[in-house]
Amino acid sequence: MKLRLPFTRFERELLTELNIATAQLHHNSWAFVRAFQIMCAHLGLPASVDVFLFLFEAKNPGDRLWVSLNGIAGRSILSIIGFRLVLHFCYLLLGVLLVAH
Repeated sequence: MKLRLPFTRFERELLTELNIATAQLHHNSWAFVRAFQIMCAHLGLPASVDVFLFLFEAKNPGDRLWVSLNGIAGRSILSIIGFRLVLHFCYLLLGVLLVAH
């Protein structure tokens, strides 16, 4: 995954909140960060560090210099925005069905 510069406001705020440098965030964790931003943008919601850290936890295994993000069991972005997502999906499905006929 390629990182885009300059970092978004959300990415800068997240790195500041975690108190880490860019290179310290494990490369797989950047995928969580980017996917969260894309999901929020698609749903018309602002990407929030507080919401992100409600869904994901930062782990620093042992004496390693990098930090990894992992989802927290029982918490999902779909549970937070599930109803809005279901309505959006139904709207898209209805649009596809109307165009097909």
